[in-house]
Amino acid sequence: MDYEHVSIETPEHVSISYELAGPGSRLIAALLDHLLILLIVVAILLLCAALNAQLPASSAPAIVVMIVIGGPLILLCLYFILFETLWSGQTPGKRAAGLRVMRDDGTPVSTLDVLIRNTIRLIDFAPYLYFVGGLVAFIHKQSKRLGDLAAGTVVVKLRQSELPTSVEPGPSLPTETNGLLSLVRPLAGSLTPEELGMVQRFLERRFELAPDVRSQMARRVIDAVRARLSDEAAAFGDQDPEPLLEALAQACSRTGDRF
Repeated sequence: MDYEHVSIETPEHVSISYELAGPGSRLIAALLDHLLILLIVVAILLLCAALNAQLPASSAPAIVVMIVIGGPLILLCLYFILFETLWSGQTPGKRAAGLRVMRDDGTPVSTLDVLIRNTIRLIDFAPYLYFVGGLVAFIHKQSKRLGDLAAGTVVVKLRQSELPTSVEPGPSLPTETNGLLSLVRPLAGSLTPEELGMVQRFLERRFELAPDVRSQMARRVIDAVRARLSDEAAAFGDQDPEPLLEALAQACSRTGDRF
C-alpha cells in the first residue's frame, strides 16, 4: 500500500487497486457540497423572513432564531448522511468530482459507517472550514479525516472513463440478455445467498474496475457459480460472462430473491 493507492482483495480473491482521493480533490468535492448547502440555507433564511412576518410578534423572534441557528447545523449533518446512504458513498459534490466513500475492505459503506463519519464531521469542521479535518487528512498517508478513521472508511477516485449514470442493473436488459432469461430462470432458485451476494457485488462494482480486472473478476464469479449452471449457460458464460450474470440477477429479482 502506498501513499496514492490502496489495494483491496475482494471476497472473490481478486486484488483491486484504487487511487486515493487526496486533500485537493476532497476539497473540491467539499466546496461543491457546501455551495449547495449554502443555497439551501439561503432558502431557509428567506423562509424565516416570511415566517417572521406572519407570526405574532411575541413568538416570532424565538422561533426564527431557533431555525436560523439550528437549521444549518441539522442540514450540515443530514445532507451528507442522506446522500452518502442513498447514493452508496457519494454526495453531489463527490459525484461531480468522481469520488466515492467505501469501507477499508472495499465493501460499500453501511448506514452505521455513514452515521459515524458524519457525526465526527462536526469535529473535523472545527474551529472553522474543516481546519481539524483538513490537517489530519494532510498528515494521514491515506488522506483520512477523523470521521474516516472512526468509521473505517476511505475516499477513492473512480475511473472517469467508466463512471456510470447508475451502478445498479437497469430494469430492462439488452435484447441478448433478455434471451438468456429463459436459460437461467430455472437456475435462479438454486443459488445460495452467498453466491447471489457475489453476483450482486460484482454488478455493483464493475464500472469502477479497470477493464482487465473487470473481465477477470466476471470470470471468477462465473467459476464460483458454475456448479449451479447448465452446460449451455456455463458455455455462454465462458464466452461472455457479464450478460449471463445480468440475466441471472434479473431472474433472481423476478422470483423474489433478495441480495
